[in-house]
Amino acid sequence: MPMARLGLVVTSDRIYRRKARDENLETLKEGLKTRHDVELEFYYTVPNDPSLIKTIVDEASRSCDIVIVTGGTGVSPRDVTVDALSELARKEVKSIADLLRIKSLDEVGEKAFISRASAFIVRNAIVVAIPGNPGSLRILLGILDKLLRHLTEELKGTTKTHLL
Repeated sequence: MPMARLGLVVTSDRIYRRKARDENLETLKEGLKTRHDVELEFYYTVPNDPSLIKTIVDEASRSCDIVIVTGGTGVSPRDVTVDALSELARKEVKSIADLLRIKSLDEVGEKAFISRASAFIVRNAIVVAIPGNPGSLRILLGILDKLLRHLTEELKGTTKTHLL
């Protein structure tokens, strides 16, 4: 049995309308090849519609321990993911997004700090909203690789050790 069940929700008008190809699913599958304790349980693509984003993420959070939401974290009018998730969430976990921005500095420079990447608790799942590019997903997978066990134990109430 996997330690964590993972969901991927891609928010993109272009990918939803099949005018662009989703590279994140392949990036995620590649990143999970060596992880036998994580299973991809849920995958869905939605347009940049706050109501649909909330509905799909809520559904994913029912069966997944971690839900990664790609896209919609910028500052343009169509970037609505973070706003939708903040309405759905019961808590925000700011430090995960801060770490993502810091680790993104080498790849994208100061532009990393324009991102509104965020992490939330929805039901008993950690939901992380990241930019829609595969580089952000690779960086997040590296972060989760180190935090996954502790995060899932915390959310399940089975933590044996404390970080601080």
